[in-house]
Amino acid sequence: MLRKPGGDREMADILALVLQHDEQAVLIAVELALAEGVPTKTHVLNPARTDWSTAR
Repeated sequence: MLRKPGGDREMADILALVLQHDEQAVLIAVELALAEGVPTKTHVLNPARTDWSTAR
């Protein structure tokens, strides 16, 4: 992610999710995206894959 243009900003956006959502939910979403081989903000935020009902 950090090797592509804008990847640093995308990583910061993903890390900032813990300010709005439960840390465990963010961790699970990131782990799923990594396991699928698509570590992008789009895949982490995909509501079809992520239960954000644990928002702070």
